[in-house]
Amino acid sequence: KKYDRAIEEFLRAVYLNPNYAKPYNNIGVVYYKKKEFSSAIRNYQKAIKIDPQNLEALNNLAVVFKKLGQLEKAKAILNQALKLGANHAGTHYNMAVLYEEIGNNKSAIHFYQEFAKLGSSSHPSLVQ
Repeated sequence: KKYDRAIEEFLRAVYLNPNYAKPYNNIGVVYYKKKEFSSAIRNYQKAIKIDPQNLEALNNLAVVFKKLGQLEKAKAILNQALKLGANHAGTHYNMAVLYEEIGNNKSAIHFYQEFAKLGSSSHPSLVQ
Protein backbone atom coordinates (compact mmCIF):
# COMPACT_ATOMS: atom_id res chain seq x y z
CA LYS A 1 0.00 0.00 0.00
CA LYS A 2 2.72 2.49 0.96
CA TYR A 3 4.62 1.52 -2.20
CA ASP A 4 1.62 2.41 -4.34
CA ARG A 5 1.36 5.75 -2.56
CA ALA A 6 5.04 6.41 -3.22
CA ILE A 7 4.57 5.65 -6.91
CA GLU A 8 1.62 8.07 -7.04
CA GLU A 9 3.76 10.83 -5.52
CA PHE A 10 6.64 10.21 -7.92
CA LEU A 11 4.21 10.18 -10.86
CA ARG A 12 2.95 13.56 -9.68
CA ALA A 13 6.55 14.81 -9.87
CA VAL A 14 6.83 13.36 -13.39
CA TYR A 15 3.62 15.15 -14.38
CA LEU A 16 5.02 18.45 -13.10
CA ASN A 17 8.36 17.96 -14.87
CA PRO A 18 8.44 15.08 -17.38
CA ASN A 19 12.08 15.80 -18.27
CA TYR A 20 13.39 15.21 -14.74
CA ALA A 21 15.07 11.81 -14.38
CA LYS A 22 15.04 11.40 -10.59
CA PRO A 23 11.34 10.51 -10.14
CA TYR A 24 11.65 7.77 -12.77
CA ASN A 25 14.66 6.35 -10.92
CA ASN A 26 12.72 6.49 -7.66
CA ILE A 27 9.72 4.75 -9.24
CA GLY A 28 12.14 2.06 -10.40
CA VAL A 29 13.40 1.63 -6.84
CA VAL A 30 9.84 1.16 -5.57
CA TYR A 31 9.07 -1.41 -8.26
CA TYR A 32 12.32 -3.23 -7.44
CA LYS A 33 11.27 -3.41 -3.78
CA LYS A 34 7.90 -4.79 -4.94
CA LYS A 35 9.81 -7.38 -7.01
CA GLU A 36 8.17 -6.02 -10.18
CA PHE A 37 11.43 -6.13 -12.10
CA SER A 38 10.16 -5.37 -15.61
CA SER A 39 8.52 -2.18 -14.33
CA ALA A 40 11.71 -1.29 -12.46
CA ILE A 41 13.77 -1.77 -15.62
CA ARG A 42 11.35 0.33 -17.68
CA ASN A 43 11.55 3.24 -15.22
CA TYR A 44 15.33 3.10 -14.84
CA GLN A 45 15.59 3.16 -18.63
CA LYS A 46 13.30 6.21 -18.77
CA ALA A 47 15.56 7.97 -16.25
CA ILE A 48 18.64 7.09 -18.32
CA LYS A 49 16.98 8.25 -21.54
CA ILE A 50 16.35 11.65 -19.94
CA ASP A 51 19.78 11.79 -18.29
CA PRO A 52 22.26 9.38 -19.91
CA GLN A 53 24.85 10.21 -17.24
CA ASN A 54 22.59 9.29 -14.32
CA LEU A 55 24.94 6.97 -12.43
CA GLU A 56 22.34 6.08 -9.83
CA ALA A 57 19.86 4.87 -12.45
CA LEU A 58 22.59 3.02 -14.36
CA ASN A 59 23.69 1.23 -11.18
CA ASN A 60 20.11 0.40 -10.25
CA LEU A 61 19.47 -0.98 -13.73
CA ALA A 62 22.59 -3.15 -13.47
CA VAL A 63 21.47 -4.45 -10.07
CA VAL A 64 18.13 -5.56 -11.53
CA PHE A 65 19.82 -7.39 -14.40
CA LYS A 66 22.20 -9.06 -11.92
CA LYS A 67 19.21 -10.11 -9.82
CA LEU A 68 17.62 -11.63 -12.94
CA GLY A 69 20.83 -13.55 -13.74
CA GLN A 70 21.67 -11.41 -16.77
CA LEU A 71 25.24 -10.90 -15.59
CA GLU A 72 26.80 -9.84 -18.90
CA LYS A 73 24.14 -7.18 -19.37
CA ALA A 74 24.72 -5.97 -15.79
CA LYS A 75 28.48 -5.86 -16.39
CA ALA A 76 28.08 -3.87 -19.62
CA ILE A 77 25.91 -1.30 -17.84
CA LEU A 78 28.38 -1.01 -14.95
CA ASN A 79 31.24 -0.55 -17.43
CA GLN A 80 29.24 2.25 -19.04
CA ALA A 81 28.76 3.81 -15.59
CA LEU A 82 32.50 3.53 -14.87
CA LYS A 83 33.29 5.38 -18.11
CA LEU A 84 30.93 8.18 -17.08
CA GLY A 85 32.06 8.39 -13.46
CA ALA A 86 35.28 6.59 -12.57
CA ASN A 87 35.11 7.92 -9.00
CA HIS A 88 31.57 6.74 -8.21
CA ALA A 89 31.96 4.44 -5.21
CA GLY A 90 28.64 2.66 -5.74
CA THR A 91 29.63 1.54 -9.23
CA HIS A 92 32.85 0.02 -7.88
CA TYR A 93 30.90 -1.75 -5.15
CA ASN A 94 28.35 -3.17 -7.59
CA MET A 95 31.13 -4.27 -9.94
CA ALA A 96 32.90 -6.02 -7.03
CA VAL A 97 29.72 -7.87 -6.04
CA LEU A 98 29.14 -8.90 -9.66
CA TYR A 99 32.69 -10.22 -10.10
CA GLU A 100 32.46 -12.05 -6.79
CA GLU A 101 29.23 -13.69 -7.95
CA ILE A 102 30.79 -14.93 -11.19
CA GLY A 103 33.84 -16.24 -9.32
CA ASN A 104 36.41 -13.73 -10.56
CA ASN A 105 37.91 -13.02 -7.15
CA LYS A 106 40.91 -11.08 -8.47
CA SER A 107 38.66 -8.51 -10.16
CA ALA A 108 36.28 -8.52 -7.18
CA ILE A 109 39.14 -7.65 -4.82
CA HIS A 110 40.29 -4.87 -7.15
CA PHE A 111 36.84 -3.27 -7.20
CA TYR A 112 36.34 -3.73 -3.44
CA GLN A 113 39.67 -1.94 -2.89
CA GLU A 114 38.62 0.89 -5.20
CA PHE A 115 35.31 1.10 -3.37
CA ALA A 116 37.13 1.27 -0.03
CA LYS A 117 39.27 4.15 -1.31
CA LEU A 118 36.37 6.06 -2.85
CA GLY A 119 33.59 5.08 -0.51
CA SER A 120 35.00 5.97 2.87
CA SER A 121 33.27 9.35 2.80
CA SER A 122 30.12 8.47 0.87
CA HIS A 123 29.48 5.02 2.39
CA PRO A 124 31.24 5.02 5.79
CA SER A 125 29.03 2.31 7.28
CA LEU A 126 29.99 -0.13 4.52
CA VAL A 127 33.71 0.61 4.71
CA GLN A 128 34.32 0.35 8.46
